[in-house]
Amino acid sequence: MEDPLEPATTEPSAHRPWLWPLIGLIAAVTLLAVWLVPEERPLRQPLPRFNAPVPAPAPTLPSEEVATPAEPAPPPPVSIESEPVGDGDTARRLIAEFRDQPDPDLAAVYERAEQLRADAKLTDAWLIHFFAARKGYAPSALVLGTLSDPAYRQAGQDALEESDPAQALKWYKVAADGGDTEAERRLKNLRERTERAAAEGDEDAQRLLLQWR
Repeated sequence: MEDPLEPATTEPSAHRPWLWPLIGLIAAVTLLAVWLVPEERPLRQPLPRFNAPVPAPAPTLPSEEVATPAEPAPPPPVSIESEPVGDGDTARRLIAEFRDQPDPDLAAVYERAEQLRADAKLTDAWLIHFFAARKGYAPSALVLGTLSDPAYRQAGQDALEESDPAQALKWYKVAADGGDTEAERRLKNLRERTERAAAEGDEDAQRLLLQWR
Protein backbone atom coordinates (compact mmCIF):
# COMPACT_ATOMS: atom_id res chain seq x y z
CA MET A 1 0.00 0.00 0.00
CA GLU A 2 1.52 3.23 -1.10
CA ASP A 3 2.37 5.88 1.35
CA PRO A 4 0.33 8.96 0.68
CA LEU A 5 3.04 11.13 2.13
CA GLU A 6 5.74 10.16 -0.50
CA PRO A 7 5.81 12.13 -3.80
CA ALA A 8 4.54 10.39 -6.86
CA THR A 9 7.22 8.85 -9.13
CA THR A 10 5.16 8.82 -12.31
CA GLU A 11 6.91 10.27 -15.52
CA PRO A 12 5.96 13.79 -16.53
CA SER A 13 5.21 12.69 -20.05
CA ALA A 14 2.52 10.43 -18.83
CA HIS A 15 0.64 13.50 -17.53
CA ARG A 16 1.62 15.85 -20.64
CA PRO A 17 0.64 14.02 -23.83
CA TRP A 18 1.03 17.31 -25.91
CA LEU A 19 4.79 17.77 -25.16
CA TRP A 20 6.29 15.60 -27.94
CA PRO A 21 4.23 16.99 -30.77
CA LEU A 22 5.26 20.49 -29.64
CA ILE A 23 8.95 19.57 -29.72
CA GLY A 24 8.59 18.09 -33.21
CA LEU A 25 6.83 21.24 -34.43
CA ILE A 26 9.62 23.50 -33.08
CA ALA A 27 12.27 21.34 -34.73
CA ALA A 28 10.44 21.48 -38.07
CA VAL A 29 10.07 25.27 -37.89
CA THR A 30 13.78 25.63 -37.08
CA LEU A 31 14.84 23.49 -40.05
CA LEU A 32 12.54 25.40 -42.34
CA ALA A 33 13.93 28.73 -41.16
CA VAL A 34 17.51 27.53 -41.70
CA TRP A 35 16.69 26.37 -45.22
CA LEU A 36 14.93 29.61 -46.21
CA VAL A 37 17.71 31.98 -45.03
CA PRO A 38 19.89 32.76 -48.21
CA GLU A 39 23.50 31.82 -47.99
CA GLU A 40 25.96 34.65 -48.51
CA ARG A 41 27.78 33.92 -51.75
CA PRO A 42 30.57 35.97 -53.44
CA LEU A 43 29.43 38.17 -56.32
CA ARG A 44 30.41 36.86 -59.75
CA GLN A 45 31.74 39.14 -62.50
CA PRO A 46 29.52 39.23 -65.62
CA LEU A 47 30.89 37.32 -68.57
CA PRO A 48 31.74 39.42 -71.64
CA ARG A 49 29.47 39.23 -74.63
CA PHE A 50 30.86 37.59 -77.76
CA ASN A 51 29.79 40.51 -79.94
CA ALA A 52 31.02 43.24 -77.62
CA PRO A 53 33.40 45.59 -79.47
CA VAL A 54 37.04 45.34 -78.55
CA PRO A 55 38.42 48.73 -77.56
CA ALA A 56 41.15 49.95 -79.90
CA PRO A 57 44.58 50.48 -78.41
CA ALA A 58 45.55 54.04 -77.78
CA PRO A 59 47.77 55.44 -80.55
CA THR A 60 51.39 55.84 -79.74
CA LEU A 61 52.95 59.16 -80.58
CA PRO A 62 56.41 59.19 -82.18
CA SER A 63 59.14 60.35 -79.95
CA GLU A 64 60.44 62.72 -82.63
CA GLU A 65 58.54 64.54 -85.33
CA VAL A 66 59.51 63.37 -88.84
CA ALA A 67 60.08 66.25 -91.20
CA THR A 68 58.36 66.03 -94.61
CA PRO A 69 60.89 66.44 -97.44
CA ALA A 70 60.29 69.54 -99.50
CA GLU A 71 59.42 69.10 -103.19
CA PRO A 72 62.22 70.08 -105.58
CA ALA A 73 61.74 73.41 -107.26
CA PRO A 74 60.84 73.23 -110.98
CA PRO A 75 63.68 74.02 -113.38
CA PRO A 76 63.69 77.52 -114.80
CA PRO A 77 62.20 77.88 -118.29
CA VAL A 78 64.68 77.71 -121.13
CA SER A 79 64.85 80.85 -123.14
CA ILE A 80 64.57 80.40 -126.90
CA GLU A 81 67.27 83.00 -127.38
CA SER A 82 69.72 80.81 -125.45
CA GLU A 83 69.37 77.87 -127.87
CA PRO A 84 72.29 77.50 -130.27
CA VAL A 85 71.64 78.21 -133.93
CA GLY A 86 72.39 74.99 -135.84
CA ASP A 87 72.37 73.82 -139.44
CA GLY A 88 69.01 73.88 -141.14
CA ASP A 89 67.63 76.99 -139.46
CA THR A 90 67.69 78.97 -142.73
CA ALA A 91 65.80 76.21 -144.53
CA ARG A 92 63.18 75.95 -141.78
CA ARG A 93 62.56 79.68 -141.96
CA LEU A 94 62.25 79.61 -145.75
CA ILE A 95 60.01 76.54 -145.71
CA ALA A 96 57.70 78.29 -143.24
CA GLU A 97 57.45 81.17 -145.72
CA PHE A 98 56.80 78.79 -148.63
CA ARG A 99 54.02 77.04 -146.70
CA ASP A 100 52.27 80.36 -146.11
CA GLN A 101 51.95 80.77 -149.87
CA PRO A 102 48.83 79.18 -151.40
CA ASP A 103 50.77 78.05 -154.49
CA PRO A 104 54.54 78.34 -153.95
CA ASP A 105 56.79 78.67 -157.01
CA LEU A 106 58.65 75.34 -156.83
CA ALA A 107 61.12 76.43 -159.52
CA ALA A 108 62.12 79.36 -157.26
CA VAL A 109 62.32 76.96 -154.33
CA TYR A 110 64.67 74.75 -156.36
CA GLU A 111 66.90 77.72 -157.26
CA ARG A 112 67.04 78.76 -153.61
CA ALA A 113 68.14 75.28 -152.60
CA GLU A 114 70.88 75.18 -155.25
CA GLN A 115 72.13 78.58 -154.12
CA LEU A 116 72.41 77.31 -150.55
CA ARG A 117 74.26 74.24 -151.75
CA ALA A 118 76.71 76.44 -153.62
CA ASP A 119 77.24 78.35 -150.34
CA ALA A 120 78.13 75.02 -148.66
CA LYS A 121 74.93 75.10 -146.59
CA LEU A 122 74.28 71.48 -147.39
CA THR A 123 71.68 70.74 -144.71
CA ASP A 124 69.61 73.79 -145.70
CA ALA A 125 69.84 72.81 -149.36
CA TRP A 126 68.77 69.22 -148.68
CA LEU A 127 65.76 70.29 -146.58
CA ILE A 128 64.49 72.73 -149.23
CA HIS A 129 64.89 70.15 -152.01
CA PHE A 130 63.02 67.71 -149.79
CA PHE A 131 60.19 70.22 -149.40
CA ALA A 132 59.86 70.63 -153.18
CA ALA A 133 60.31 66.91 -153.96
CA ARG A 134 57.49 65.94 -151.61
CA LYS A 135 55.25 68.23 -153.66
CA GLY A 136 56.23 66.25 -156.77
CA TYR A 137 58.75 68.67 -158.24
CA ALA A 138 60.86 66.42 -160.47
CA PRO A 139 64.16 68.40 -160.55
CA SER A 140 64.36 68.44 -156.72
CA ALA A 141 63.46 64.74 -156.57
CA LEU A 142 66.25 64.01 -159.07
CA VAL A 143 68.71 65.89 -156.82
CA LEU A 144 67.69 63.83 -153.78
CA GLY A 145 67.96 60.60 -155.78
CA THR A 146 71.41 61.60 -156.99
CA LEU A 147 72.58 62.43 -153.45
CA SER A 148 71.46 58.95 -152.32
CA ASP A 149 72.77 56.94 -155.29
CA PRO A 150 76.24 55.43 -154.61
CA ALA A 151 77.08 55.62 -158.32
CA TYR A 152 76.49 59.38 -158.58
CA ARG A 153 76.81 61.03 -155.21
CA GLN A 154 80.01 62.85 -154.30
CA ALA A 155 81.21 62.70 -150.73
CA GLY A 156 81.18 66.05 -149.00
CA GLN A 157 78.73 67.53 -151.47
CA ASP A 158 75.58 66.86 -149.44
CA ALA A 159 74.37 66.48 -145.87
CA LEU A 160 74.04 62.68 -145.98
CA GLU A 161 76.70 60.59 -144.28
CA GLU A 162 76.44 57.68 -146.72
CA SER A 163 74.56 56.56 -149.79
CA ASP A 164 71.21 54.81 -149.63
CA PRO A 165 70.06 52.93 -152.78
CA ALA A 166 66.55 52.53 -151.35
CA GLN A 167 66.19 56.34 -151.06
CA ALA A 168 67.66 56.72 -154.55
CA LEU A 169 64.98 54.36 -155.89
CA LYS A 170 62.26 56.31 -154.10
CA TRP A 171 63.24 59.74 -155.40
CA TYR A 172 64.12 58.57 -158.91
CA LYS A 173 60.58 57.21 -159.17
CA VAL A 174 59.13 60.57 -158.07
CA ALA A 175 61.23 62.39 -160.66
CA ALA A 176 60.38 59.85 -163.39
CA ASP A 177 56.69 60.16 -162.60
CA GLY A 178 57.14 63.91 -163.04
CA GLY A 179 58.45 63.37 -166.58
CA ASP A 180 62.20 63.59 -165.95
CA THR A 181 63.92 61.45 -168.61
CA GLU A 182 67.23 61.47 -166.72
CA ALA A 183 65.48 59.95 -163.72
CA GLU A 184 64.15 57.16 -165.98
CA ARG A 185 67.70 56.42 -167.20
CA ARG A 186 68.99 56.44 -163.61
CA LEU A 187 66.29 53.97 -162.56
CA LYS A 188 67.31 51.55 -165.31
CA ASN A 189 70.95 51.82 -164.33
CA LEU A 190 70.16 51.34 -160.64
CA ARG A 191 68.10 48.23 -161.44
CA GLU A 192 70.96 46.63 -163.38
CA ARG A 193 73.47 47.30 -160.59
CA THR A 194 71.08 46.00 -157.96
CA GLU A 195 70.42 42.76 -159.87
CA ARG A 196 74.16 42.12 -160.22
CA ALA A 197 74.77 42.73 -156.53
CA ALA A 198 71.84 40.48 -155.56
CA ALA A 199 73.18 37.67 -157.76
CA GLU A 200 76.52 37.95 -155.90
CA GLY A 201 74.74 37.44 -152.58
CA ASP A 202 74.29 41.03 -151.42
CA GLU A 203 71.37 40.82 -149.00
CA ASP A 204 70.65 44.57 -149.15
CA ALA A 205 70.37 44.35 -152.93
CA GLN A 206 68.10 41.32 -152.64
CA ARG A 207 65.79 43.22 -150.28
CA LEU A 208 65.81 46.24 -152.62
CA LEU A 209 64.64 44.11 -155.53
CA LEU A 210 61.65 43.02 -153.47
CA GLN A 211 60.61 46.71 -153.18
CA TRP A 212 60.89 47.28 -156.94
CA ARG A 213 57.59 47.61 -158.72
